[in-house]
Amino acid sequence: MSVREKLVHSPVFIVCCFFIILVMALGFSRLSQSGESKLSDANALLRVDVIGYEPADGPSHGMVNGERYVGRIEAGQRTEVGFDISGVVTTVLKSEGDTFKKGDALATLDTERLSAKQNELEAGVRRAQAAKKLAGSSLVRAQSLRKSRNISEQALDEAIQNKNSAEAEYELVIAQQASVDVELRKAKLVAPFNGIVIDRMIDEGRATNPGAPVLLLEQIGKTEIRVGLPLKEARNLSVGDILNVERNDESFSATVVRINLALSTSRVSEIYLLPKDYDDQALISGELVNVVIEKNLGLDHGVWLPLSALTEYGRGLWSVYLAKPSTPEERTALIERTIVEVVQIQGEFAQVKGGVTNETIPYVVKSSTHRVVAGQHVQISSLGAASAEN
Repeated sequence: MSVREKLVHSPVFIVCCFFIILVMALGFSRLSQSGESKLSDANALLRVDVIGYEPADGPSHGMVNGERYVGRIEAGQRTEVGFDISGVVTTVLKSEGDTFKKGDALATLDTERLSAKQNELEAGVRRAQAAKKLAGSSLVRAQSLRKSRNISEQALDEAIQNKNSAEAEYELVIAQQASVDVELRKAKLVAPFNGIVIDRMIDEGRATNPGAPVLLLEQIGKTEIRVGLPLKEARNLSVGDILNVERNDESFSATVVRINLALSTSRVSEIYLLPKDYDDQALISGELVNVVIEKNLGLDHGVWLPLSALTEYGRGLWSVYLAKPSTPEERTALIERTIVEVVQIQGEFAQVKGGVTNETIPYVVKSSTHRVVAGQHVQISSLGAASAEN
């Protein structure tokens, strides 16, 4: 066996070859892991949503700036109605939730006694008419006899007095009949306005006293808004001022009709408004609305941001995160934190001033702020149309 063959088959040569192959394999493995690590690091960046250049549908686009105070819609009239005569209730024609028109019958009393009294008075009227006619005829005869001196002065005077007494009796019976007619009309409870029955306090068959409530009524078709304001705000208003009122997702105008500057138990002044150019039928008594007292606060006093973009900073301050790339083409950015002051809140938006300007609004992280910290590298979403133009 030659020396070359001995060297190839020697254990030392085999071990050296094994180590060379092992080193080459480890080198390729590390190179592959390095490439995958770089790709993984690029893909591991957190993706964040920023406001971008698209206009936000916030309060600066249509909503009224100002302080909002909770008001209550109230009916123009709310009253308990009842009979002003005593009697037994025979029918209650309306119950809770029923609507009615002005002049509709709501309830009635038993009128049997009044009907009998009316019949009695009708007979009394006929009797008084007969007595009045007889007294008139007697006076005519006495006056004709007086001309021929066939009757004394006393008899003539008695004839005159009898006629006057008969006329007075007739007028008394007519007045009594009119009184019964009034009580008959009052035995029917009539609606004083267009409205709805809120509560029914009495049922058929129960005797009622004058003034006892039978139904609780509330007027419909004529509502007003009552709102409590601080005295300072109330003093700045005048009767006839137009205020904006927000109800659910809609708004309408209302006119100030009364101002009560006397402080109530809750230490506020009460303002009353009437809806303007709005269907009163759509307003429900007891419903809550927001009355807006406009303020001179605009974008020059700050910028509007969604509430989801704000994070608490401490000591009454708030902060937002900015993800601004170094160039418009880049999609990676370093998170910065800036402090802002909240001026006012309207719905899901807040007006802030301080660390954010109109130029930096597009880079504000608008959601999931709990996932980012200052100094973190992130991948940002598209900035919108303005980014494409750049």
